[in-house]
Amino acid sequence: MPSSIATSYEELPYDAYAFPVTHPDALAVAGALRGMVPAPVETCRILELGCANGGNLIPMAYSLPKSRCVGIDLSPRQIADGQTVVDDLGLNNITLRAMSILDVGPDFGEFDYIICHGVFSWVPRVVQDKILEICRQNLAPNGIAYVSYNTYPGWHFRGMIREMMNFHVQPFDTVKERVQHSRAFLNLMAKIWDHQDPDSAIARCLKDEAEDLEKARDSYVFHEHLEECNEPMYFQEFNSRAESHGLQYLWETKGSALARSLPEAELRVLDSLSDDLIRQEQYFDFLRRRVFRRTLLCRQDHSLIRVPNALAVRGWQVTSHAKPVPDTPDFDSLSPVEFRTPDGVTLTTNRPLMKRLLGSLFDWFPQSVSVADLWKAWQANAERFAPDLIAQEPIQTIEDLTQELLVLFLSDIVELHSHVPSFATEVSERPVASVLARHMARRSVNVTNLRHFTTELTDFERLVLVRLDGTRTVNEVLESLLADVVEGRVSMAAHGSEVSDTENARELISNALNSVLLSLATRALLVG
Repeated sequence: MPSSIATSYEELPYDAYAFPVTHPDALAVAGALRGMVPAPVETCRILELGCANGGNLIPMAYSLPKSRCVGIDLSPRQIADGQTVVDDLGLNNITLRAMSILDVGPDFGEFDYIICHGVFSWVPRVVQDKILEICRQNLAPNGIAYVSYNTYPGWHFRGMIREMMNFHVQPFDTVKERVQHSRAFLNLMAKIWDHQDPDSAIARCLKDEAEDLEKARDSYVFHEHLEECNEPMYFQEFNSRAESHGLQYLWETKGSALARSLPEAELRVLDSLSDDLIRQEQYFDFLRRRVFRRTLLCRQDHSLIRVPNALAVRGWQVTSHAKPVPDTPDFDSLSPVEFRTPDGVTLTTNRPLMKRLLGSLFDWFPQSVSVADLWKAWQANAERFAPDLIAQEPIQTIEDLTQELLVLFLSDIVELHSHVPSFATEVSERPVASVLARHMARRSVNVTNLRHFTTELTDFERLVLVRLDGTRTVNEVLESLLADVVEGRVSMAAHGSEVSDTENARELISNALNSVLLSLATRALLVG
C-alpha cells in the first residue's frame, strides 16, 4: 500500500457516515430475493474493510447488540477516533483495528456480511485483488459481500475533470491548499466554458461537478478527486475479476429502478441484444453513463434465481417515504396522484387502493408495516368502494399484493425489511433519545438514526436531543433550556431580535420544543 495513501488520511480523515445500502438488512433482503438463505441480521458477523472512523460500522454494532462487528483501516488516526466513540458508548461487540487490508488472512475469521465502501477504486490493483480474495476466503457459505467502485462510461467525464484538477494543484504541497485551489480552478473552468459554449457536454459536466464539489466536504473532494489512486472500470471487468476469485454477481443495492425507468421499446431492444444478465447490466451502464456501482457478491456455488422470489416478501416488513404530491391528495377518486421519494424517484397512479396504501406507508414512516397487516388494511379499504371498481383492481389476493410490493421495491418506491429495529415513534412523558444519537449530537449536526440513515439537526434540535436521557420530563427539558437562555449560555432570537425576557423565551421554547420532539420521533431517534 503506498505510504501516500496512509499519510493523506492521517492529514485529512475521511468523514464516514452511515450508508443504509450497506446495512445487513439491505444485503439480506437482496440475497433472499435471489434465492439465498442469508444469516439472520440480529446475530450476524460483519467485517468492514476501510471502515475509516467507524461512522458506518459503529451504528450497526449499537443497533444490533447481538452481532459481532470488525472494522479495519490503514489510518491509525481514524481508528483511534472510532475507538474513542466505541469506548464512550460502552460497546463490547465491535473491534476496530489499524492495519492493512493486505494483512487479512483466513485466520481473521468468517463473516456473514463483508462491506467495502469507497475503497476499491482508490487503492492499487494488488489491494483490489486482495479485497476480492477476502470476500471469498472470509465469507461464510451463505455470506454476502458489498463492494462499491467507480465505473465507466460515466467516469470518463469525471476522469477528465480529475486530471485537470490534479494538473492545477501540482505546485501546492498541503492537502488543504490542494482542496482550496482545486475548487477555485474548477469554478473558473466551469464559468469560462459556460460563457463560450454553454450547450456543450463539457460545459454541462464542468458546471455539474463544480456545483457538487462546492457543497461537498473537503475530505470528499480530496479523497475522491485528488488522491494518487482512482481506477474506475467497466462493470463487466469488475465481474470478471470477481469470478476469478470464486465469486458471482448477486445484485446491485441501489439503482434497481434503472432498467424499469427505460421505455418498453428500449427494454425490448436491450433484451434482443443479450439475455445474459452481466451483459445486460453493462448495456444499462452504457445507456445511463453510470459513474458508481454498489455491487453485491456471493460464492459461485450458489444457484441464484434470475427472477426475484416474491414468496419471501410475505414474511417481511415494508416502509416508504415516498411523499404524495400535492400535500392534500385525493385518494378516493380516479384522479392520478404522484408519489416522490427524497431521491427523486416518482410513481404516479390513479388506483384508489394503491394511493391509500402508499399514503399510509408515508404517514407511518419510519415505522415499518408487516405485509400481513398491509393486506388487512387493503381489505378494509376495499370495503369503501363500489364492487365494480374493486373488480378492476389487479390486487385480489395477498399473493397479488406481495408481487406488487416487489415491483414497487424494484422501482425504489418502497423498502423491504427482514429486520425490524426498535425505536419509539411517539413522545413519552420522559423522552429518551438513543445513546448513539446523543453522543453524535454533542459533536456534530449529523447523527445516525435507528434505521441507519444520517439526519442533519438544527442547533436547537441538538440542544434538545442531548437532554433526552430519560431523567427529565418534557417540562423539565423546557426548564433546562430556559435556564440556559436566561443565564446567557444559549441565545434565542425572534423577529430578528435576541430574546432574554423569561416569559417570552418560555413561550418560544415551549412551541419549538413540542415541534422538535415530534420531529425527532418521526426520524427514528427516540427509543422511549
